[in-house]
Amino acid sequence: MDVLKSIAVTLTSPLIFALALLLSGWLLNIAAKYKLARFCRVTALIWLAVFSQPYVSNLLLYPLEYSRAPQNNAPPPKYIHVLACYYNTLGNMSEVSRWSNCSIERNIEAFRQYIASQQRAKIIVTGGNFLANKDVFYANKAADFFVSLGVPLGDILTLPSGTNTQEEAQEVLRIYDNGPLLVVSSATHIKRLTMIYAPITQNVSFQAVDYHSDGRLTPHLTLPKLWALTNAQHAFYEYLALAKFHLTS
Repeated sequence: MDVLKSIAVTLTSPLIFALALLLSGWLLNIAAKYKLARFCRVTALIWLAVFSQPYVSNLLLYPLEYSRAPQNNAPPPKYIHVLACYYNTLGNMSEVSRWSNCSIERNIEAFRQYIASQQRAKIIVTGGNFLANKDVFYANKAADFFVSLGVPLGDILTLPSGTNTQEEAQEVLRIYDNGPLLVVSSATHIKRLTMIYAPITQNVSFQAVDYHSDGRLTPHLTLPKLWALTNAQHAFYEYLALAKFHLTS
């Protein structure tokens, strides 16, 4: 699974794709295929120029992050499912530095929702041993995180399994009985999560965090931005995940 995810991440990177085109152009030039070589080089430059524009990455991300309006009328949750992102098990660093930005945003939002429920909701943490240290399970570290914020261990349901979004959600569906469920995850994942949680659609609501786009669709041109390439990669990766979900469901 780790290998497949690494391949998917690589294939969805606009920068890697452009470098592959440049390498192809160089090899074609050696093979005296000059027209094809020039085509590859020009395409690589155009590709980089297009996807390094924030406006283009906004266009790609908008259907993922803004297609669903915030659910302000959702009932108080009985359960809060916060999905895994990443926890760094390598290096000598402070505990908070081990958490990726998306993990921090998801966990803090889940904690906020827990407090808003007057501490009546149960926090469900998921995530298996997909970290660099295979002896460490993400869900266990997430549970420790919430305990450090003052959440009683009895209010945390720890499911230390699942290596991707779909597997984690399916673990929750497996143990779910009844009552309102609030799902906290990155904005790009919400569209796919609504499909995964379709069996209990009347009882589930979603809270998006970790936005990569400001939602602006007004055409504008700027200097090339490296972060726009990264944002485009996030979008391509999620579209690939959506395609996989439809093909395997």
